Amino acid sequence: MMEEHVSAALDSRATVTGLALRPRATWSALQGAQGRRLWVPAVLIAGLTVLLVLVTAYADTHYRYGLDMDWFEQQSTGPAPELASVRFDAAALSALGALGALGLQWVVVTGALLLLGRLFGERRLSRADAVTLALWGWLPFIFRALLQLGFTAATGRPIYNLGLSGLVYDATPPPLTAIRYVTPSSARWATAALLRGVDLFAGWHVLLTGWGLAAFARIPPRKALALTAVVWLAALPLYLVTG
Repeated sequence: MMEEHVSAALDSRATVTGLALRPRATWSALQGAQGRRLWVPAVLIAGLTVLLVLVTAYADTHYRYGLDMDWFEQQSTGPAPELASVRFDAAALSALGALGALGLQWVVVTGALLLLGRLFGERRLSRADAVTLALWGWLPFIFRALLQLGFTAATGRPIYNLGLSGLVYDATPPPLTAIRYVTPSSARWATAALLRGVDLFAGWHVLLTGWGLAAFARIPPRKALALTAVVWLAALPLYLVTG
């Protein structure tokens, strides 16, 4: 039993390294992958999603407290502000919502890849291969979550403007000394929520999944990349759930 666990860990480590450095060859080796390989990306991204929500809630509370202290030091009147307790109950609900959106994304992506693979592929794409594509194709987002956690832990400040959302409006809490803060309209909020998912890691995700679809279903690489980009765009509105 111990040897099986060690072998699975080594296989998973090799898969991560291979998809990062030699994705096309690794996808070919992953066809018909057993379940022991599929739980690794699922557990990693789910765990990192929950951890990122909790760490962000903690950092956000302390960042806002710092803004309150800056205001107090400038005014020098009234009682000093107290550090609010972190609402881990609210953070837990946010984490559950993020997990629900993540699961829905996986279902949508898996179903779309399965359909496209069977419609356009020379080889019939199996359900197991579609699940493999959807889960291991999430590898770039695992690296993104690790970087976000590292930045937040190092600076003590959450990343308020994920992706390209900062181009629409700055979601960073303004200092209390600001004269006014304009609340974004629903249209701007929705646009910013969508743009949260647009970054270099999303591009890597499309490339990685597209190469996998080409290898699994025997679709020309360019066509596979175009189809994968369509799937990604179709799943992008799910960022409205967590945006």
